[in-house]
Amino acid sequence: DEELRVGAALAADSSLMAKRVRDDLAAAVTASLEANGVPPPGEPLLRAINPSSDALQACAPSATEHLIAVISSRCSEPLAAVRAITSQYRMTNKPAPTKPSFYVSSVTAPLRAAAAPSGCLSLVDAATRSHCLSSVSDRVCGRMAVLVEELFVSVRKLTQTLKKLNRAGGGGGGG
Repeated sequence: DEELRVGAALAADSSLMAKRVRDDLAAAVTASLEANGVPPPGEPLLRAINPSSDALQACAPSATEHLIAVISSRCSEPLAAVRAITSQYRMTNKPAPTKPSFYVSSVTAPLRAAAAPSGCLSLVDAATRSHCLSSVSDRVCGRMAVLVEELFVSVRKLTQTLKKLNRAGGGGGGG
């Protein structure tokens, strides 16, 4: 979608423009000076160009971070369904599942779309693409781990409460 494409384009353009300013501009200025009989400035020219190049290069990580945040958020949205698992199996005597829950494939769909040949990550270099993929995976897996842990804690507490109620007289009131 447009937000991801713009973010990827900005990340790629920032890096490429910084490299071009650093390499091509210095070479062009040096060639122009030499063509006019002026000795090349060498190091002073690079010191003059580098701050501009560095400023451009500094934009790339924030654009990349934006991509990572957006893709991670979209991948994490379906994880809300993790909480529904307990209600699917609580007091139903259903057998254990034999295949992944319905939401699992939708968790990775935004990441697969971004990594596809026509996806937004096709616009960035291989190192940035790899960084985005691993960062999104880390964030989404981390979010899933937190949700699973919260669910286990909740199930443990509920089980302990039910056991206490059963020991205390069947858990019901004879009102």
